[in-house]
Amino acid sequence: MNKPVEKYISELLFKHDCVIVPNFGGFVGNHKSAKLNSQTNVLYPPTKQILFNRDLITNDGLLISHIASQESVSLEEAKEAVVEFVFNSNDKLKTTQILRLNNIGLFTLTSEGTILFVQDNKINYSLSSFGLKETRVNKIIREKNIKTELNSIPKNIKPIHFDSQYLMKVAAIILPLIALSLFSITQEAKINNAYVNFANVISLPSKINLTSEEKDKTLVKTTPDAQIDKSEKIYFNELKKTPTVVTSKKYYLIAGSFSVEKNASKLLLKLKKLNYNSSIIKSDNGLLRVSYGQYATRENALASLEDIKSKNNDAWLLTQ
Repeated sequence: MNKPVEKYISELLFKHDCVIVPNFGGFVGNHKSAKLNSQTNVLYPPTKQILFNRDLITNDGLLISHIASQESVSLEEAKEAVVEFVFNSNDKLKTTQILRLNNIGLFTLTSEGTILFVQDNKINYSLSSFGLKETRVNKIIREKNIKTELNSIPKNIKPIHFDSQYLMKVAAIILPLIALSLFSITQEAKINNAYVNFANVISLPSKINLTSEEKDKTLVKTTPDAQIDKSEKIYFNELKKTPTVVTSKKYYLIAGSFSVEKNASKLLLKLKKLNYNSSIIKSDNGLLRVSYGQYATRENALASLEDIKSKNNDAWLLTQ
């Protein structure tokens, strides 16, 4: 086999909440929401907790059919590989009381014959949390209560009253300004037309004695519409008809982040040689992120990320 059986178990845990290894036990996924550690101020993304149930030993065909498909072998050959894996795993547990499956977890056999399982937390099997890592957040501490601030205002402050004569003076200043602003807004189109006509007059050639035929030719040449060819007219008409395009989110699979442009360019060149549609995305904090490629939907990006993870376990999903 090209890959060990535990690798295929790990792959199935991303997509399924229950993966049974015949005659060994079942791995059950338990989804957990994001949580905040109030003592360390660390925010943890949503995760899928993996539990082990020794009683789930009935073959449901999921693991064997997946191995047969990935290895391009028959179901019988895949079944033999699983049987051998179970035999070696049980034998190691009996002899050393410890069994570790990469990216899955650690098994310990107690003196009472009970198997204890501890999940390997370096991999998050929740597809919705790909690319998300633990983040340290800062607490917002309010120095004063709003009610305290309101109560601190002296009660002996009297409201300010304006007499009618003062208000009339203010109105005499403000109202003309408002009227002038409204006039400028409503007359904006007429002012623009005046500027266009004025520009057309200036662009006329300085000929005094023109025949009627020459005047017609001159007017045709200096008219703004005549100066625009047909292709430009079509472009302007299409531009007016073109609706506003709302940009959608873009998804990138990030291979690495660098602060030095030279290092980012080296990785970019390496990925392009491997036929990736690689590019460099600059973040707000100045980091240069080198991507494997850009994807239109999150589902396509996650599907590709699962394959890339086998080559680069540090790859992650960036959404913009």
